[in-house]
Amino acid sequence: TRCLEYAQELKSSLFDLLEEQYHDKIDIFEKVVEGFHELEKYALRTTVAYIFEDVGPLSEKLFSPKTGTEVILDLVEVLREYFSDLRVYLIDYHFRELAVEVMKKVVDSYIYPFTSGKVCSVKPNVILTQMDTDVATIETFFGNYLKRKVLDIVCSPLIALRELLVCRPTVDELVTAFTRMHDLWPKFTVQSAERVFQCRQELDSICVGQTLSQCVTVERELRESRREFDVQKSLANRSNSAVSFAGLQRQSSANNSSLASMDLLAKGAVAPRKALKWKPTAKAA
Repeated sequence: TRCLEYAQELKSSLFDLLEEQYHDKIDIFEKVVEGFHELEKYALRTTVAYIFEDVGPLSEKLFSPKTGTEVILDLVEVLREYFSDLRVYLIDYHFRELAVEVMKKVVDSYIYPFTSGKVCSVKPNVILTQMDTDVATIETFFGNYLKRKVLDIVCSPLIALRELLVCRPTVDELVTAFTRMHDLWPKFTVQSAERVFQCRQELDSICVGQTLSQCVTVERELRESRREFDVQKSLANRSNSAVSFAGLQRQSSANNSSLASMDLLAKGAVAPRKALKWKPTAKAA
């Protein structure tokens, strides 16, 4: 990380020191910066993977027979030990980015039992009570390292998942809840929704059938929309790669560097979408 920072400082200094006719030569230096940037991202992914070698087996116990809120409590204690060491050695914005990525994986791990059908045998009121307690535990822990806005963004899929369990048992309400969940967490498919609906004993087969039929259309449309967005993003990246280094330097006042963008995301100053807030019921239905 420090090599990346030094490389960026040197690149900027050379741009200011050299005459304009030599500015295009500094483009070569961009490859050095990009190399350090890729190494930085690889180090982050490796660290997160290493942490989940210990955390993963714990998350697999979620909603298993004879388990409850102690699973998340144990998971948080393991993370607390890792974070106490990593916070000392990592640069602040890198630690925040690490905390965001770890929290995302915790959320992914929490959703998995619902998509796999593991919770189908658990009573709805038990599921809701445990979810309320577990999410409070997760937010309290990560709240020591991340801002409230970031917590809301990362927890949005869990909130949308809960809505699928408590929304009114009508086709429109269920489809709306599915749309929000699939948009926030694309891995949540129609098959996942069907397994969640199995937890809701008050849903009749006709309502479920009509809902799933509409969910198929929603999933297809959202998939096509994401594919179109990815194509446009790819074209934009190609276009940006053709911009001269001098042009990129002139834009630096508005967008200083990719590191600054990552820092803003970790601070919660920017967000990909409006976050939902967790609103547990006083008494699970």
